[in-house]
Amino acid sequence: MNIQELETVKRENLPIKIFILNNRVLGKISETQHFNHGDRFANTAASGGYSVPSFQKIAEAYGIKAATLSSYEDLDTYKGWIDDDEPCLFDIPLPENSLLTPKIKWETCRISPDIPEETKKQVDAILSA
Repeated sequence: MNIQELETVKRENLPIKIFILNNRVLGKISETQHFNHGDRFANTAASGGYSVPSFQKIAEAYGIKAATLSSYEDLDTYKGWIDDDEPCLFDIPLPENSLLTPKIKWETCRISPDIPEETKKQVDAILSA
């Protein structure tokens, strides 16, 4: 998603619930810099000059209700937002530099870490119900 899409969400009053899992870095790019370039962060982490915007203020500027939570457990407070027909945004903190998993390596088409077979069966049962 890019910032301009927030305008479309608001203009069309789309009941989209946006969840930002915020590790305070530019996730995929900084992860590549971590694994492939020895933690030489170029504008993707605080050590490389990146500063995290207030996603709550950005969403509110577009007229979308938003909240910055202290933990995912705070979502219970916003049950009404999740159940209504209006767009909203939740900025949920993660530990800084949390890795983004699971991943699918395009070279091998394999997901990592492996998902347990029992979990796959549970998901299949839910999807086929």
